[in-house]
Amino acid sequence: MSKDQESLFWSFDHVENELWKQPPAPVLEVVSKIVSAENREWEGSSTELSETLHLYMAMNRPTKHLNVNASHLLEEYPVKFENKTKRAGRRIRLTYVAVEALAFEVIE
Repeated sequence: MSKDQESLFWSFDHVENELWKQPPAPVLEVVSKIVSAENREWEGSSTELSETLHLYMAMNRPTKHLNVNASHLLEEYPVKFENKTKRAGRRIRLTYVAVEALAFEVIE
């Protein structure tokens, strides 16, 4: 939109046609490399996760980031995030979820 300085009215210039795409998240990228089809599961504490990811951030930061972006992690990279409390303390589990192709039958 632009404003006409003489009439002081706003005029419509153009339309954005591209859909908004979420920028890549470095934490999710690294998690997807650690948990994949070859290495299907990882489990540990938030401290162990920070050490495994080799990212320069506070020890609890990756866990908070994964809590917020768990659905994005599952949709974009088929990795399921679980944060549970056990007797030994809080444990984080990252599990690779195999996506199976659906089979359709054509009926004529």
